[in-house]
Amino acid sequence: MKNDARHLKLMILGSTGSVGSQACDVALACGYDVVSLSANSNVEAIEAQARRFMPASVCMTDPAAAAELIAENGITAEYEHIAVPDEFVKQASVASQIKKYGLDKESVLNRINNNG
Repeated sequence: MKNDARHLKLMILGSTGSVGSQACDVALACGYDVVSLSANSNVEAIEAQARRFMPASVCMTDPAAAAELIAENGITAEYEHIAVPDEFVKQASVASQIKKYGLDKESVLNRINNNG
């Protein structure tokens, strides 16, 4: 059975940047299904992309931008900021840092399933 490219489901990381914007244009031109978008802080651009693609999820890495996006659109869904704290961290392996700050798969799923 031949795969039909139009059935691809895409998650576009950094969707409001130069490369990400181009990826969105290609997805639209090719009829790909964009199911998730992420951006750092460009609320206006990601809002336009979300309206264009209607993805299942949108992620803003800047908490203030996420709060702005939520407030401007009257979104009442609960959300959680999951990230490394803004503090000096001792040098360690990536794996140990991920585990320490609860960014591993099990910890994130546990937070989601237990609502924080």
